[in-house]
Amino acid sequence: DLNLAARYDDYSDVGSTTNWKANVRWQPMQTLLLRGSYGTGFRAPTLTDLWNPVVLTTSSEFNDPVTGEQSLQVNENSGGNPDLEPETSKQYSLGLVFQPLPTLAIGLDYFNIQVDNAIAQPSTQEIVSQAALGNPSYAGLVVRDPITNQIVETTAQLKNNGTLQAQGIDLDLRYREKLGPGV
Repeated sequence: DLNLAARYDDYSDVGSTTNWKANVRWQPMQTLLLRGSYGTGFRAPTLTDLWNPVVLTTSSEFNDPVTGEQSLQVNENSGGNPDLEPETSKQYSLGLVFQPLPTLAIGLDYFNIQVDNAIAQPSTQEIVSQAALGNPSYAGLVVRDPITNQIVETTAQLKNNGTLQAQGIDLDLRYREKLGPGV
């Protein structure tokens, strides 16, 4: 069996996308099933992700690598971000099911999922540490007192924060046996 699917979406705030999926299922003998799939994905930022108002709150505790101060808390601006890009993903899996007996089935699957442009709110510690390292993505998110060099305020809005990847193996073992009268 071979299945193909495609989907087109158009979002007024972030543009359009076409995503697809293909999967194959092959059973060369009664006791063995081989399967695989590959697909792409897309997640547009929600209205809250984009337009949640930026408000002044208190940051979580953090350590300042520049001054060496620890357990600090300062004013922090947090909220949505109208500059967010959509998340995109690619995923694939390969697997088999072996059924040597009518009552016993063993499934083994490998999966791999990668999400690019993951939408997340960076922690205050991440913002302060990356700004201290000179990371341009964090420039301007930390405001320091010009005289004491102490942090006065941070900004922790949602942002496209890199790539997430998950991979692993699923094992499925099923055994069925009648234990007595019944349906």
